[in-house]
Amino acid sequence: MIKKLGIAGGILIAMLALSFVFFAIVILAGTYQIDEEKLVMNHSSVLVDTEGNVITNLYMENREVISIGEVPEHVQQAFVSMEDARFYEHQGIDFRSIGRALYRDILAGAKVEGGSTITQQLAKNMFLSNEKAWLRKTNEVLIAMNLERRYSKEEILQMYLNQIYFGHGAHGIEAAANVYFNKPASELSIHEGASLVAVVNAPSAFSPIDEPERHKERRDLVLDVMERQGYLPEGEAALAKEQPVETDRQYHELDEALFTYIDMVMDEARDRYQISHEQLLTGGYRIVVPIDMDLQHKTHKALQDEAFFPEGSKDAQAAMMFMNVESGGVLATQGGTDYVRRGLNRVNVKRSPASTFKPLAVYAPAIESEMYQPYSMLRDELLQYDNEYIPRNVTGIIKVK
Repeated sequence: MIKKLGIAGGILIAMLALSFVFFAIVILAGTYQIDEEKLVMNHSSVLVDTEGNVITNLYMENREVISIGEVPEHVQQAFVSMEDARFYEHQGIDFRSIGRALYRDILAGAKVEGGSTITQQLAKNMFLSNEKAWLRKTNEVLIAMNLERRYSKEEILQMYLNQIYFGHGAHGIEAAANVYFNKPASELSIHEGASLVAVVNAPSAFSPIDEPERHKERRDLVLDVMERQGYLPEGEAALAKEQPVETDRQYHELDEALFTYIDMVMDEARDRYQISHEQLLTGGYRIVVPIDMDLQHKTHKALQDEAFFPEGSKDAQAAMMFMNVESGGVLATQGGTDYVRRGLNRVNVKRSPASTFKPLAVYAPAIESEMYQPYSMLRDELLQYDNEYIPRNVTGIIKVK
């Protein structure tokens, strides 16, 4: 009897030791793969004028990171009910969900349902590739478990909502709310929130813009699931489903008239503040510029007007820049008649000013001296000044009428 207890006790101790070693391996492996820098998502920068009016957004990914407190509770519930019903109960992986998905896959003879939690989806999107392999899935589970140890549920849901892609160039829920409904995420209604949930798994297949009928079916399913899980009072899903699919799509096409100004702003940020172009496109900066939008568009239009160029000179080029003489701020600038982003900026090209310098160096001082008027007549003949200086043409040839 004593021997049996000793053997059983030894087995129990061995199992506990193995469990501890396994747990330690899980913690170490998951922790090693979590790169904190990858959790800092690309964030659009914004260019505004001195009155705070938005000129344009600058980004690699159209994303504006917001806090979970700015997302209405019913929108959070919509994502949880559809993507991970037991999100607030599990610790990164949901064995019940995995078992259910595996059972349905076996019955269907194909993969018809996923068992990934919101935390696993975040782990996959932030740290792993899309390669379908057992090792990737194992890493996904390890990272998910460690994310749950390191962050609260609210922090994980916040990162997830800011990270996911919603289609039509919108990354994160704030950009999606603006692209589809022209409003911030904080103002999303119940049916609009359900619409955003509907597009997550297949943005192109369930786009409310391109596939409104399929999208409505998917949106209504989200509303039914919310009601079934107790997130909506009985009957409220039916009322929300009566709402038509209406979008107010916002196109983020860059205004050609701004090309030169934007490039010069980015170059100044790099040269003066050591902010690289990549950092500016991903760092969420707010840049205030003294631009005069009306003047900026007028200068662009003027350079496109052939009436301002000599006849037969379709290839002629020109550049413009207007400054505030008191502050030195650039009000408007154009780098060429056909300027392209990151192209040759003729404002900065170092060329001889030739006669364009005369208004500043000759005519203005002459008028200020009060000896001459704008219509004063000057003699066109060889003259000598102070018995020393005789102006001549650069060729040395003297032409006197």
